[in-house]
Amino acid sequence: SWPAPQVLCSGAGATASLATLTALATCSVPAGLLAPGDRLEVHFDYAHQGNAGGTAIAVQWGGTKVLNFTAAAGESMLTGRLDASVLTTGAQIGSQSWGSNTNFAANVVNSSDSYSAGLTLTFLGSVAAGTDAISLQHYSVVRVP
Repeated sequence: SWPAPQVLCSGAGATASLATLTALATCSVPAGLLAPGDRLEVHFDYAHQGNAGGTAIAVQWGGTKVLNFTAAAGESMLTGRLDASVLTTGAQIGSQSWGSNTNFAANVVNSSDSYSAGLTLTFLGSVAAGTDAISLQHYSVVRVP
């Protein structure tokens, strides 16, 4: 039989109205869980309330910023995906992000962050105008053996 995917974290995050990237949620992957050859699929959805200024979202894999995406004023929804391949010395992480009015962007990065002692994924958001807000509507982190 095939092992089933394992949901490591899932839920809604916080809301912020700050101009600097602020943690809206974290997912702590326990020590000893990840091994070379594992894959993680990460999905996230943000909502931007207000249209006084732009907004930004980011995701950190340990200490490595693996996604950094900005959108102009008037963007109401942002979404993204990460697909991480766990290697012996870190991970290779592909990212995709887009908005309801913002063009699709894709990237791939390497992270040398060690996962053997555990790993934290951090979902961040910011707004350019303090009258606006950014909310992490939902996120999920799934281990695919």
